[in-house]
Amino acid sequence: MIPFSAGDEVTEGEEPTATTSAEKKDEETGFPVDEKSENKTDASATAAEDSETIAVVAISDFHGSLLEEKTGKNPGIAKVAGAIDELKDEYSSVHFISAGDQYQGSAISNLTKGESVNEALEAMGMEASAI
Repeated sequence: MIPFSAGDEVTEGEEPTATTSAEKKDEETGFPVDEKSENKTDASATAAEDSETIAVVAISDFHGSLLEEKTGKNPGIAKVAGAIDELKDEYSSVHFISAGDQYQGSAISNLTKGESVNEALEAMGMEASAI
Protein backbone atom coordinates (compact mmCIF):
# COMPACT_ATOMS: atom_id res chain seq x y z
CA MET A 1 0.00 0.00 0.00
CA ILE A 2 1.33 3.41 -0.95
CA PRO A 3 0.05 6.28 1.19
CA PHE A 4 -1.41 9.31 -0.54
CA SER A 5 -3.40 12.35 0.42
CA ALA A 6 -5.92 14.74 -1.11
CA GLY A 7 -4.47 16.43 -4.16
CA ASP A 8 -2.40 13.43 -5.25
CA GLU A 9 -3.18 12.31 -8.77
CA VAL A 10 -4.31 8.76 -9.44
CA THR A 11 -4.73 7.44 -12.98
CA GLU A 12 -7.10 4.52 -13.42
CA GLY A 13 -5.22 1.23 -13.36
CA GLU A 14 -2.09 2.69 -11.78
CA GLU A 15 -0.88 2.55 -8.21
CA PRO A 16 -1.35 5.89 -6.43
CA THR A 17 1.83 7.78 -5.69
CA ALA A 18 2.20 10.29 -2.92
CA THR A 19 3.58 13.70 -3.66
CA THR A 20 5.36 14.46 -0.43
CA SER A 21 8.61 16.12 0.39
CA ALA A 22 9.26 13.89 3.40
CA GLU A 23 12.39 11.84 2.94
CA LYS A 24 11.85 9.41 5.81
CA LYS A 25 9.06 6.85 5.89
CA ASP A 26 7.84 4.64 8.70
CA GLU A 27 9.15 1.13 8.09
CA GLU A 28 5.90 -0.58 9.15
CA THR A 29 3.30 1.67 7.51
CA GLY A 30 5.23 3.35 4.73
CA PHE A 31 3.74 6.68 5.72
CA PRO A 32 5.95 9.75 5.79
CA VAL A 33 7.50 10.47 9.20
CA ASP A 34 7.30 13.99 10.49
CA GLU A 35 10.82 14.82 11.56
CA LYS A 36 9.44 16.93 14.40
CA SER A 37 7.81 13.83 15.91
CA GLU A 38 11.20 12.17 16.28
CA ASN A 39 11.89 14.54 19.16
CA LYS A 40 8.64 13.69 20.95
CA THR A 41 10.48 12.25 23.93
CA ASP A 42 12.38 15.49 24.41
CA ALA A 43 9.20 17.53 23.93
CA SER A 44 7.29 15.32 26.39
CA ALA A 45 10.02 15.68 28.97
CA THR A 46 9.99 19.45 28.56
CA ALA A 47 6.20 19.52 28.82
CA ALA A 48 6.35 17.42 31.99
CA GLU A 49 8.88 19.80 33.49
CA ASP A 50 6.68 22.78 32.63
CA SER A 51 3.43 21.23 33.85
CA GLU A 52 1.73 21.57 37.20
CA THR A 53 -0.94 19.59 38.96
CA ILE A 54 -4.06 21.51 39.85
CA ALA A 55 -6.85 20.63 42.26
CA VAL A 56 -10.49 21.17 41.39
CA VAL A 57 -12.73 21.05 44.44
CA ALA A 58 -16.46 20.77 43.80
CA ILE A 59 -19.35 20.75 46.20
CA SER A 60 -22.93 19.84 45.47
CA ASP A 61 -26.18 19.90 47.43
CA PHE A 62 -24.74 21.93 50.30
CA HIS A 63 -28.30 23.01 51.26
CA GLY A 64 -27.19 25.95 53.40
CA SER A 65 -25.53 23.67 55.96
CA LEU A 66 -23.26 26.28 57.51
CA LEU A 67 -23.25 24.49 60.87
CA GLU A 68 -21.94 20.98 61.39
CA GLU A 69 -24.60 18.45 62.29
CA LYS A 70 -23.91 16.09 65.20
CA THR A 71 -25.21 13.18 63.12
CA GLY A 72 -22.36 13.68 60.67
CA LYS A 73 -24.75 14.17 57.78
CA ASN A 74 -23.42 17.65 57.00
CA PRO A 75 -19.84 18.66 57.78
CA GLY A 76 -20.55 22.39 58.01
CA ILE A 77 -18.77 25.24 56.28
CA ALA A 78 -15.79 25.28 58.68
CA LYS A 79 -14.75 21.71 57.80
CA VAL A 80 -15.21 22.33 54.08
CA ALA A 81 -13.09 25.49 54.34
CA GLY A 82 -10.43 23.59 56.30
CA ALA A 83 -10.24 20.87 53.66
CA ILE A 84 -9.86 23.46 50.90
CA ASP A 85 -7.13 25.25 52.88
CA GLU A 86 -5.23 21.96 53.18
CA LEU A 87 -5.41 21.52 49.40
CA LYS A 88 -4.17 25.09 48.89
CA ASP A 89 -1.13 24.19 50.98
CA GLU A 90 -0.50 21.11 48.83
CA TYR A 91 -1.22 22.44 45.30
CA SER A 92 -0.12 25.65 43.63
CA SER A 93 -3.48 25.98 41.89
CA VAL A 94 -6.81 25.13 43.56
CA HIS A 95 -10.15 25.87 41.89
CA PHE A 96 -13.28 25.80 44.05
CA ILE A 97 -16.63 25.35 42.27
CA SER A 98 -20.18 24.27 43.07
CA ALA A 99 -22.60 22.10 41.14
CA GLY A 100 -25.44 24.03 42.76
CA ASP A 101 -28.26 23.54 45.25
CA GLN A 102 -26.30 25.29 47.97
CA TYR A 103 -28.88 27.62 49.55
CA GLN A 104 -32.27 26.08 50.33
CA GLY A 105 -32.33 23.81 53.36
CA SER A 106 -31.19 25.40 56.62
CA ALA A 107 -32.96 28.05 58.68
CA ILE A 108 -29.89 30.34 58.58
CA SER A 109 -29.67 30.19 54.81
CA ASN A 110 -33.43 30.47 54.28
CA LEU A 111 -33.84 33.48 56.60
CA THR A 112 -30.94 35.35 54.97
CA LYS A 113 -32.10 34.34 51.48
CA GLY A 114 -28.78 32.60 50.90
CA GLU A 115 -26.66 35.64 51.70
CA SER A 116 -24.93 33.90 54.64
CA VAL A 117 -23.94 31.02 52.38
CA ASN A 118 -22.78 33.38 49.62
CA GLU A 119 -20.56 35.30 52.04
CA ALA A 120 -18.94 32.10 53.31
CA LEU A 121 -18.39 30.63 49.85
CA GLU A 122 -16.96 33.90 48.51
CA ALA A 123 -14.57 34.09 51.48
CA MET A 124 -13.44 30.56 50.60
CA GLY A 125 -12.68 31.64 47.01
CA MET A 126 -15.50 29.98 45.08
CA GLU A 127 -14.89 30.70 41.38
CA ALA A 128 -18.03 29.36 39.73
CA SER A 129 -21.38 27.85 40.60
CA ALA A 130 -24.51 26.46 39.04
CA ILE A 131 -27.68 27.80 40.58
